[in-house]
Amino acid sequence: MFIRVHDTNLEGRPVPNSGCDYTGENALGIVTAMQMNPFNASLKPTDYMRKTLDRISMQNVILPSDPNAAAEIFIQALIDSGFATVQLDGNNLLKVFGSGSFREEAQ
Repeated sequence: MFIRVHDTNLEGRPVPNSGCDYTGENALGIVTAMQMNPFNASLKPTDYMRKTLDRISMQNVILPSDPNAAAEIFIQALIDSGFATVQLDGNNLLKVFGSGSFREEAQ
């Protein structure tokens, strides 16, 4: 899985074609990579996800206690709101989640 999490402007809105790229075997792998800095590394993944959602005014997203399920919802919420985009793998759009809104298709 390969996504780009966008930088934000002064109003807190995502800036297209900016940000950091993250990869992981699954959604939780991406979340783990995202939280690797001195301010977030000690947090549990679900605590990090809740903190991040709060900071971008998405407190209404409900995360389950299971970190894997929470990571899928978290990543999907970032994508749906424009804070992240799925990156291409060759000519195929990467499949984000097994039953998610993205399917692997030739572009």
